[in-house]
Amino acid sequence: MRSLFAELVRFMLKRPTGFASPWLTLTVVCATAAEGLEPDQAFAMRGMVIKSRPIEFNYTPPGSFVAYFGANDAGRQAAEALLALLKEFAAEQAIPHFGACAETGDCLATLRAGGGFSAPPAGEAITRARSAAIAEAGGKMEATGQ
Repeated sequence: MRSLFAELVRFMLKRPTGFASPWLTLTVVCATAAEGLEPDQAFAMRGMVIKSRPIEFNYTPPGSFVAYFGANDAGRQAAEALLALLKEFAAEQAIPHFGACAETGDCLATLRAGGGFSAPPAGEAITRARSAAIAEAGGKMEATGQ
């Protein structure tokens, strides 16, 4: 009888493909303001994220966004446009310690029939994007679990 850990390792290394595969290649945009955002700034950035038409996005107070796009040309272009827009807005608003980054890679994610994800995606691309955004923000994060 195999252990649960051994089964998980086997599953992660095999990476099944095809329609039923839980692996999706996504472009992930992470943005963070280490000192948080004012409510009007968060609302404006939320509008920018929504207009960019991601598959799904999450906002974590006091000032972090994660948006998920397809890894095709249209998804990457939308992600890059959002990234530029968020950085421009942060500069105009003089938001201190702001960082944003986009990464493309395989993520463990399952899409619902009606759109969006059945659970938050996980994967190295998300970790790389978040780490790069934090580093760009000066590596300073408040003790809020971000």
